[in-house]
Amino acid sequence: MGSFSLWHWAVLFLMIVVPGLVIGLVIWLIVRLSRRQAPPKGERIEPVVTSNTASKADARLRQLQDLKEQGLISHPEYEKKRAQILDQV
Repeated sequence: MGSFSLWHWAVLFLMIVVPGLVIGLVIWLIVRLSRRQAPPKGERIEPVVTSNTASKADARLRQLQDLKEQGLISHPEYEKKRAQILDQV
């Protein structure tokens, strides 16, 4: 009765090592998934600007500038619309 048999070691292994590995795996998965979450609040993600989007915005800004120069819109209207166009880019 004083010595450990192979079965004793197998039971100890199953009771101590396996749960430790499972807990370690769960912690690793939680850390990995938490790093994939969205950026913290307050951090703004800049959209990817494609050349097509930029060229459309450029054309709209030029058209808006022409309307202002022709006197068809006021300066506050120009600034408001310009901000809207730039926010969409």
